[in-house]
Amino acid sequence: MKVFVNNNGLVDFETPIFMTDEQFQTFSEGMNNVFGNITIHKIEELEKTMGDIERHPKEWKPEELVHLLSDKSHEEVAKTLGREYFSVKSKRGVWILPFKNWAEKNGYIKSGHYPNLRKAIEDYERTEH
Repeated sequence: MKVFVNNNGLVDFETPIFMTDEQFQTFSEGMNNVFGNITIHKIEELEKTMGDIERHPKEWKPEELVHLLSDKSHEEVAKTLGREYFSVKSKRGVWILPFKNWAEKNGYIKSGHYPNLRKAIEDYERTEH
């Protein structure tokens, strides 16, 4: 996810991020934890359609999800995994914060590090979150 900061220190995300109600709740709580009392403003956005395009999303495996936590760009991760840029960007947007919150709450983070990141991801993917 790209975050833009202007000369006045204002922060903006590169593009709108689709989230389910549950993901939005998790995101809002995370933002509130970091920044304090946040205010949510509902806006209207023009509907975007892609016509009759059929999609067949490929399931994410734990060994792929590990790459989402790297500091590599969306482009680099997409190339490494053989996935589309937008797929990587979208998955990072909806997966990282809930995973990190879950991992912290369930004791998978020790001193700011994941001693066994792959196991944490496998356990997270098995749970209903």
